[in-house]
Amino acid sequence: MKLLLRCVIYPLLVFILVMLAAGLAYRSYKQSTIANQVKIDSPEGIETLELVELNGLKQWVKIRGHDTNNPILLYLHGGPGMPELPFSHLFDLEIEKHFAVVHWDQRGSGKTRRQGFSNKDLTVPVFIDDTLALTSHLRARFQQDKIYLAGHSWGSMLGTLVVQRQPESFHAYIGLGQIVNLHDNEVVSLNFARAAAVADKNNTAIEELAALQPPYADDIAQLRVQRKWLYYYGGGFRGLGYTDLILAVFTSPDYSLADISSMLEGLDVSAVMWPELATYNLEETALNWQVPVYFFAGRYDYNTPSELAQRYFDNLSAPHKAFIWFENSAHMMNLSDPHRYQDMMINRVLAETQNPREIGSARWPALAEP
Repeated sequence: MKLLLRCVIYPLLVFILVMLAAGLAYRSYKQSTIANQVKIDSPEGIETLELVELNGLKQWVKIRGHDTNNPILLYLHGGPGMPELPFSHLFDLEIEKHFAVVHWDQRGSGKTRRQGFSNKDLTVPVFIDDTLALTSHLRARFQQDKIYLAGHSWGSMLGTLVVQRQPESFHAYIGLGQIVNLHDNEVVSLNFARAAAVADKNNTAIEELAALQPPYADDIAQLRVQRKWLYYYGGGFRGLGYTDLILAVFTSPDYSLADISSMLEGLDVSAVMWPELATYNLEETALNWQVPVYFFAGRYDYNTPSELAQRYFDNLSAPHKAFIWFENSAHMMNLSDPHRYQDMMINRVLAETQNPREIGSARWPALAEP
């Protein structure tokens, strides 16, 4: 036994401790490097990470921009429960020269989860009220009558419902990976995964997918099985993967290790809210818009299938609307193609909804339309 301890157990423990120390040292180095690289020091700029009370709960908000006189852009993350604040520096840096960009860890998610929450408050109406409270706070703080609202995935459903409720507060709406309704969403998504598994002659995937019954409102475990194979066959990530996201979160200057733990715990918000989300159909309730509408769609997105977003877009009415394809992207187009994402936000959304004379002369190099 002593020989086993001396020759195997102790060396293994030392190795683990050394690797852990090396990992933490690397994390500290990367956090410091990233913070210095993205630091905003312009006289009119803002760079804050702060708690804002929304409907009785303090929630974490990150605000970055080179000039607080620029328009405000509130970005609603997906999931529910999947904050994008810790890796927002990967797709926001140029946008921050033209907007003051706001990322918010929603109720029960990410950093905000550590402020406490109750499952009874994880409902769509509560999230709508939280978003409107944050919108009101931002409008008053920066003395702007209207702001821009962008929503990714679940955030696109939330953003749609918010703008429908209070359109007068928004310049425009941008839906990334726009959700339409979960029934059709999950049918198309499952058919893609099944077809890919058959083409690949993957008997394990074929068998697991055959038993699934969308939209999984009564059995969220089925959704996890479907998403496993969907992402395996490229219907979720394209041009990046889980490793990229894990590394970005691990080295984020904005997240402590406790925050990362809370972020992982917060992924269960989807399970809590999924049955309620399955009752919403935006094609029945949100066809008439009073603000300009932009949909950003990944050509390979089968997490929120772009064909459904296109169908919804074709039937909605708005003062102005545009459907913008990301030809080499799936569900996370802002991460897989950040240059085009920023270009479209600045030279399409902002340029088309603001007086050009008020935008300034500095522009992000335009990319040709596909």
